Amino acid sequence: MFGLGSSTRDFVQKCWDKPAARSMLIFLVINLAFMTIEMGYGVYANSLGLISDAFHMLSDCLSIFIALIASYISSGPKDKVYTYG
Repeated sequence: MFGLGSSTRDFVQKCWDKPAARSMLIFLVINLAFMTIEMGYGVYANSLGLISDAFHMLSDCLSIFIALIASYISSGPKDKVYTYG
């Protein structure tokens, strides 16, 4: 899948299998795309407002990514030591 490593592929697959995580993953991709466009146009137009908003969107993306990591970690198997997975 696009030359990604097996751990990255596993991460994306597990996120895609869970409906709530799938929504976050789709929103993350859309948000990253808009952030990239906004940053590029902000640099082109020399607009501090657009550049600062792009960095704000980057912090949103980092928050969503952390939530996806938590979703991935919680999808592990349950046992006697880790009763919630």
